[in-house]
Amino acid sequence: ASLALGRPVLRSCNGADLSKVHGPGLSGLFDASPPNADWEKFALTDDQLRHFNEKGYVSGIRLLSDEQCDALAAEVDTLLGAAGEKDHPARHARRVWCLENFVRLSRSDVAASVQLASYQLLGGSVRFLHDQIFNKPARDRYAGASWFGFHQDFSYWSWTAPMAHLTCWVALDDVSAANGCLQYVPGSHRWGLLPPVSADASPTLDAVNAVLTPEQRSAFGRTERVEVRKGFGSFHHPLMLHGSESNTTDRPRRAAVLNVVREGVTSNFGMHPATLGSFPFIPQGEPLGRSGHANDRMYPLLLGS
Repeated sequence: ASLALGRPVLRSCNGADLSKVHGPGLSGLFDASPPNADWEKFALTDDQLRHFNEKGYVSGIRLLSDEQCDALAAEVDTLLGAAGEKDHPARHARRVWCLENFVRLSRSDVAASVQLASYQLLGGSVRFLHDQIFNKPARDRYAGASWFGFHQDFSYWSWTAPMAHLTCWVALDDVSAANGCLQYVPGSHRWGLLPPVSADASPTLDAVNAVLTPEQRSAFGRTERVEVRKGFGSFHHPLMLHGSESNTTDRPRRAAVLNVVREGVTSNFGMHPATLGSFPFIPQGEPLGRSGHANDRMYPLLLGS
């Protein structure tokens, strides 16, 4: 497969343009959507929905099998190892549609548990926004520099409106505090979009503290670590403040992320032209996936009508 970390290269190993391929059952690794009678077993419970509404996230949900995780992890190693320097693989990539199994996970054969949970949490039909992979190499690779500073995902998505977004984070390895599990600030999804941290500020895990109120700083001191086994994951609100520390173990910590939106979210590129080139363009004010632009195929409908 082709490698691209900035712009999408939607071609499989045999040259097929995967952005034009939709529908269930494209890969033996990810099954087609289950019959309607089986959907109920994938639904989030009332307690899980309450937890999300109260704290801004819900975790410990089985999303992928060990076999699926191993296949995706191998592709992560291939992509990020090639993208980085020798013995220093890259740590993050967005829109990795060039990986065949990953594109089929994120665009067509999305696990039913991901689809239905997204439908419940967003309150309507679900569209694909983009995918990501995160890699925390073993401690001898980055000498403790694989942390990811606390942030809100929507700060990267202000080129869309309204805010009706969701992040699904899936562990491809067992995740613990020692190898850099996600940390959430419970309730921070009710703080609104925070001001940006100064570009002159030193890059640190907790740099966001500089823009928090005293009350918010107090809450920031009560983060919740989310340790999960391989194949399990979490969903979080677009305003949830979250980050992760470095991997201090002798094994890599890899994760796959799917970012989705509710049907009807529109482009706001005209108000945020600086994001042009970072995401496939859709004309200002037009709905993702239904604008009539050639890039609509980059934002397929995952569940709903």
